[in-house]
Amino acid sequence: MNNLNIAFRNTLRNKGNNFIKILSLAIGLTVGLVLIAKVVFELSFDRFYPDNDRIYQVYSNYGYEGEEMEPYERTSGAIAWGMKNEINEVENSTRYTFIGEGVYTEKKEFLSAEIIIADENLFDVLQRPILIGNAKEILSMPMQCLVSRTIAEKIGMDDIVGKTITLSSQPYKPVVISGVFEDIPENANVLYDIVISLKSIDNFTWDGSENWLGNDRYYSYVKLSKGVKPESISEQIWAMQERHQDMEELSKAGVNIGYFLVDIKDVHTNDETVRLLILVFSVLAIVLLLTSILNYTLIVVSSLVNRTKEIAVHKCYGASGFNISRLMFLETFIHLILALILSSTAIILLKNTIEKLLDTSLQALFAPQIIFILFIVCAIIFIISGFLPSYLFSKIPVAAAFQRARESHRRWKIVLIFIEVAATSFLITLLFIIGLQYNKMINKDQGYSFENVLYVEDHIDGVQVRDNIAQELRKLSDVKEVSQCYWLPIWGASGNNVFEIGEDKQLFNIADFYFVDENYLSLLEIPIIEGRNFVRGESGLGEMLVSESFITMMEETAGWKDGVVGKSVHVTEHGTQTIIGVFGELNLSTSGMDKDDRPAVLFYDQDGKYGPEYTYNFLIKMHRVTPGIMENVAAVFRAFAPDEHVVIKSYEEEFKKGFSMMLTFRRGVLICSIITLLIALIGLIGYLNDETNRRRSEIAIRKINGATIKDIQGLFITNILKTIIPAVIIGIIAAIFAANSFMKNFAEKAHLSFILYVLCAVCIVAIILAVVSINSYKASVRNPMENLAKD
Repeated sequence: MNNLNIAFRNTLRNKGNNFIKILSLAIGLTVGLVLIAKVVFELSFDRFYPDNDRIYQVYSNYGYEGEEMEPYERTSGAIAWGMKNEINEVENSTRYTFIGEGVYTEKKEFLSAEIIIADENLFDVLQRPILIGNAKEILSMPMQCLVSRTIAEKIGMDDIVGKTITLSSQPYKPVVISGVFEDIPENANVLYDIVISLKSIDNFTWDGSENWLGNDRYYSYVKLSKGVKPESISEQIWAMQERHQDMEELSKAGVNIGYFLVDIKDVHTNDETVRLLILVFSVLAIVLLLTSILNYTLIVVSSLVNRTKEIAVHKCYGASGFNISRLMFLETFIHLILALILSSTAIILLKNTIEKLLDTSLQALFAPQIIFILFIVCAIIFIISGFLPSYLFSKIPVAAAFQRARESHRRWKIVLIFIEVAATSFLITLLFIIGLQYNKMINKDQGYSFENVLYVEDHIDGVQVRDNIAQELRKLSDVKEVSQCYWLPIWGASGNNVFEIGEDKQLFNIADFYFVDENYLSLLEIPIIEGRNFVRGESGLGEMLVSESFITMMEETAGWKDGVVGKSVHVTEHGTQTIIGVFGELNLSTSGMDKDDRPAVLFYDQDGKYGPEYTYNFLIKMHRVTPGIMENVAAVFRAFAPDEHVVIKSYEEEFKKGFSMMLTFRRGVLICSIITLLIALIGLIGYLNDETNRRRSEIAIRKINGATIKDIQGLFITNILKTIIPAVIIGIIAAIFAANSFMKNFAEKAHLSFILYVLCAVCIVAIILAVVSINSYKASVRNPMENLAKD
């Protein structure tokens, strides 16, 4: 208790020095702990499911002509069902597919919701508490559904059973609410709010739930019996395929297909983007916390000379080295607690900013299991922060020679400054590299122009109504062009296969954008290279447009040497199609981390024969985009479809969202760079003040002997340069290695030149020298006699 009282008094005695220590530690903890919480959150995905060690997602593994393709996370409808019924080691299975993103209530209120269609075993495999109803029975009946607690509360939990909802994409088919399940946690790889029975699927789309091949839209999961490993059933999976899939026909087409199981806990972290986020944020957190700890230690060591007498007095009254160490640890503990209070307050105040930057709620970031890990991290920080000060203070002899102590512990300070500057250089250089890569991806030529383009995900039923909307939009003075289409490049593209007419062998896979109208290419400024565009009133369902790479693929796979325009091919899902034109190549990558080289294809459906299941979207090219203009566009939709929930989006803004993870990296590194630089400068200023005090007699004598202000400043600058230049070089070298690892994840990489690293080094050194110059100027203009009098 006596030591605790002394520790409190010491904290209050030197308020300024202790405030700086606590503040710099709090700043580092605020960002460092949030980053660690985000990393732990990403690693916790799908671990909340009971028996998660026995649950696996089924992946498809495709190959063509002996060349393996990327594993695909979805399967045909019958695969999971077949595994349960034909493999004894599979205890249960389920499959589901997404069907929509919004519903209308009976009161015509729109609710944003992720909707899936699932079989009756969903909650037996991926268990969630069922609050109302019998999930298995509900999901066994057509046009029945369960909703999450949140959706139920919005509609009215008390009398929720028996109410109906309709999908915003198909508002004429009511579904009865028969049950309620507990919300899916944020750390689920797949989130959904409404589950409709699989028996209902033919009311909304084509029913491929019993397909053994094709219609690979289903997320499939199996729950294995206890003690069963996935590899032990691989032969049985293959035997199941041989019974139900025509292997001979697949072989003739050059296609091979297989299935493998992925531990549900690994599904999320298998994503390259997630792995990159975990790596980057882990490095940032370690560097930032290490810098905070080192700076705290630096400030403590800097106070060593001033506290030598205090420690000597304690020892004169019988304090042992252990007592001194305990006192130092108690002081560190008090400082850490105060820093954590400041950090917690900052996190609460910055709640909205943190949630926006990390796309995760504060509640999820600081769940009980994550707080426990953060507690362990804080314990490690406490031990590291307290060890060096307690060791140094406990070793102070009673008859300490002040000068010797100053010189001895100055080396500690230089080492700590060196590490802080190296860490700062590492982060600032990494920031420049990530910024270049982000700009590379954002500014890449996409093959089309989306400047001033708006789009509306149209769920409006009726070809004539949509045409009326398009005509009315064209009357607006700010509208340049209007187009209707099924799919946008910003969303990537699903695939279909190309065959020569009358041949069984698959040639290659295409990026299928399905249906567009005659204005699609001109609106997006996609050039026609050969042939012609679709023509209203002339083109029909049997015509298609292809991108330039389609020519190359047909030449390589079918030997077509004289072009493709005017020729016909067979396309799965579309039948025989005649190629009428070739358009410029499109960039199909949606994140910059993947590369999609498939040829793109477009089809024509002027009469809307595939609607409303093939929902059309509006593209609107504007002269300029302002909130007022967007409201004018919205008014047109409200006039023709007053009951529809119409959301108008900027194509450019949505395009940039595809690179949101990269932007998150850049913002994270920027914040950490600024904070690390700030902490390092705080430590540097403290070190310079100590150096000024240590050398005040020397400075006074030099001034008396004719030294100028520049001479005194040069003394400090020369001294600090010996430390910071090697530190900056090491920090930049470390950043280069980190950048090489980081850049491996991207299909196209920014050019990194030697000049970039030189500029980073110059910027860092310039900032540090500016601080040194300002600080040393104060020392150089001080009256020499005052300095001599103090000594």
